[in-house]
Amino acid sequence: MPQDHVKTLPAWLMPGNLAEIIEEDGEWEDPSWDPLLLTVVGDTRHEGRLIKKAWQLTLWPGDAFFEPLNAALKARGGKADGPAWFDLLHAEIARRAPALLPKLHDDSDAATCVIWVESEADGKALMETAWAYLHEGTAERDT
Repeated sequence: MPQDHVKTLPAWLMPGNLAEIIEEDGEWEDPSWDPLLLTVVGDTRHEGRLIKKAWQLTLWPGDAFFEPLNAALKARGGKADGPAWFDLLHAEIARRAPALLPKLHDDSDAATCVIWVESEADGKALMETAWAYLHEGTAERDT
């Protein structure tokens, strides 16, 4: 994995005016989790329910950060796309934070892995679990 990526867990900092930002812009993004993107999305629907705020993790498998991990996926005969990354992260969450599993929503496609949850606490757990997987060295061994 590239040496230029900061491996320190980013601080979980939500703006004090998050509700106003979301009301005005529809979402708020925190790029400090690079190569992951944290987005808080407002007023989304899931199975007919209105969700006032959803915490979303997005990653792009085509990002240079993921090249060694994608190579390992492909060497095992898999794809290195969004759904494959969802499966990897789902397995890691099952290992590290199993109570989070039933709360995950998957909106991945070929170009992106998108996982979202419905509460801030779950969003924090999701981001921290994915970050740990990518930066503690387990990702290269496990893929």
